[in-house]
Amino acid sequence: MAVYVEIRKERESDKGFIYNYAASDGSVGRLEVSTSDGSSEPVELASGDPEGRLYALAAYKLLKHYRDGEFPDETCWAS
Repeated sequence: MAVYVEIRKERESDKGFIYNYAASDGSVGRLEVSTSDGSSEPVELASGDPEGRLYALAAYKLLKHYRDGEFPDETCWAS
């Protein structure tokens, strides 16, 4: 099964950046990424992502960008 998750930067926060991610049903979740270590924590899971699987994929993708020294305005997970 193919998985595609759109990820967009919403705004800067005290710890780093807030990103939105979209579930396949169109619902939107939010996560915060730390600029100090690249760690993520959910702000709000998308209603179409009750187990947090898409959140985990978005967090992993953003960690990969952090390791490259990037905080992109837009990115995605595709597999």
